[in-house]
Amino acid sequence: YLFSLVLGLIVGKPMVFNILYGWFYYLIFIALSEELVFRAMLPHMMTKSGLPQWCVWVVPAVLFALMHTLVPLVTQGFAAGLQTLAYSCLGLAVSGCGFYALYRWSNTLWLPILVHATLDYLSLLI
Repeated sequence: YLFSLVLGLIVGKPMVFNILYGWFYYLIFIALSEELVFRAMLPHMMTKSGLPQWCVWVVPAVLFALMHTLVPLVTQGFAAGLQTLAYSCLGLAVSGCGFYALYRWSNTLWLPILVHATLDYLSLLI
């Protein structure tokens, strides 16, 4: 980050480099790592173990949702509200199934990675 900021100051456009750094961060460190775990490795291991196909879709999506629900729970405690957390968890589980559908449809992990990174980055701007 410091490198991109200094480079931006030298060039005279620090905002452009902040945007690029943010996009790179969400693309590589967030979306790539989560998609590798929840859309590639975990479904592959579950398929190899002989679990039914619905489990391969639902279990990683629910784990993905629970992982994302931990952050508001830790930062806000139960003040966030169990109903809000439940709705958030449900929405994230559905999006996890959507990411897996993109993976199955495109037969590549890059499409869900790009969609995931774009949604995460856009949530920063809103």
